[in-house]
Amino acid sequence: MARIREVAAAHAGAISPQLDVANDLLMLYKVNEALATLDAIDPRHASLENFDDSKEQLNWWWDSRARALALLGRYDAAVDAYMQGQKHEEFSQPNISQTINLSELQLRFGRPADALKTLEPIVAGKISGSPFGLMQFHSNHGCANFQIGKVNDAAEDLNYLRDHVADAPAAFTSLLLCMGKIDDAAASLVKRLDTPDQRIEALMDLSDYLSPPPTYPAYPSERGLALLKARPDVQAAIARAGGTRKFNIAQ
Repeated sequence: MARIREVAAAHAGAISPQLDVANDLLMLYKVNEALATLDAIDPRHASLENFDDSKEQLNWWWDSRARALALLGRYDAAVDAYMQGQKHEEFSQPNISQTINLSELQLRFGRPADALKTLEPIVAGKISGSPFGLMQFHSNHGCANFQIGKVNDAAEDLNYLRDHVADAPAAFTSLLLCMGKIDDAAASLVKRLDTPDQRIEALMDLSDYLSPPPTYPAYPSERGLALLKARPDVQAAIARAGGTRKFNIAQ
């Protein structure tokens, strides 16, 4: 933190280094300190001429603010922040990152119908994304469908994830968990643990981290993760892969 603050101070004309400070504080769950850091470069008050990367970074300022507010349980304010971020283009394209992140927030706070509404522009083809981004979309879209009882629609999302699993294997596991398919999720996770270029991410998903504030609900798939970690087949795969760790930061 000391070094990243030095870097940010040396580049006061850019938003990105200030966001690095705020995001690292969020990783430590120092949420109020992160908000104070973001407030210091608040685009609603600061002169944007002072920042040479405002066009590329404003959506991420709103994203970091939304994550901070969500950790505090301030759901409505977090939704508004993500919506503000959506208004800014991403790589000269309609914004997909804050759209997906907003849907995740809505699922986390038990509002799957709102998540589906948020994702409608992607369904309609008004917002495009990378192969990885589309995997996150289908994972959230499928989870929301399942949560409101649209099982067949959720199955379609799951089929997409299965057909494109190499683009984001964790997204496939996440939707399986959201749909309560524990055996299939375990098989997916074991395969990831046994696959060299997927092993590290899988071990990270299964490792232990700081507990989030009680104001921050679990995402639906997170509730099944403990069941997976306790299974003998997953435990054996973890051992083969080298074992998990405990990190004193947020996941």
